[in-house]
Amino acid sequence: MAVLIEVSGGTSEGFLIDEKEIRRIIDIVIEKLAYQDDLRFRLKYKLANGAILEPDKIDNLFNEENIGTKKIISIGLYWFGDAEEERGEIEFINLHHDEDAGKSIRYKFIGTNRDALFVLSSELDERIKKVSVIKLKKQYIQLVVLIIMLIASWVPIVLMDEPAKYKSIADSFLMRDNITPRNIIEFMKETKSSVPAFIQFYPVVMVFFCGFLSCIWIYSQQVIPSIQFFDRGK
Repeated sequence: MAVLIEVSGGTSEGFLIDEKEIRRIIDIVIEKLAYQDDLRFRLKYKLANGAILEPDKIDNLFNEENIGTKKIISIGLYWFGDAEEERGEIEFINLHHDEDAGKSIRYKFIGTNRDALFVLSSELDERIKKVSVIKLKKQYIQLVVLIIMLIASWVPIVLMDEPAKYKSIADSFLMRDNITPRNIIEFMKETKSSVPAFIQFYPVVMVFFCGFLSCIWIYSQQVIPSIQFFDRGK
């Protein structure tokens, strides 16, 4: 009896999978497991409303609305060889809906041809890298935004002492016995030089700062973590 080999792998990163990549993965499996005469596939996917579908044709998957309660939250591709013990699977899972899954993309297959299985594993790892995107916990992003906002709110508090300093400079100037145009020019130069450049450009800095925060927020909502099927429903 031939010895069975089991190979598994996957990733916990986010991903963006589309029809082209799904079909490409099927082609890779067929190509690398060509030594099996009767390779059969079964497709299963789950929607946000809890429905689990096993279509006869893969086109049914790509025709799903993929929004709201019909949003796709997992896709499983399973195959079986001519021998009952030779089988495999690759699953794409939205971890927001199934945190216990552990991995967003995972595969496992069992067979007797060691070389073919490890070549297939290598090919699938390459495809996984292609569809993977960065995954960061949203709470970490929110913490970073909070820290930045605290720093931004701290700057005006520090600057509250600046008007008092300018007032003391003005009072000392007005107490002079003889105020000439030259004295006024010197006072203006002194006051200007005493104002830090950052304070002078603080409004401009705040505009860029608010824009930066907006970009972080949009990025955290749309990309981190990004787990999307077919990039629809936007």
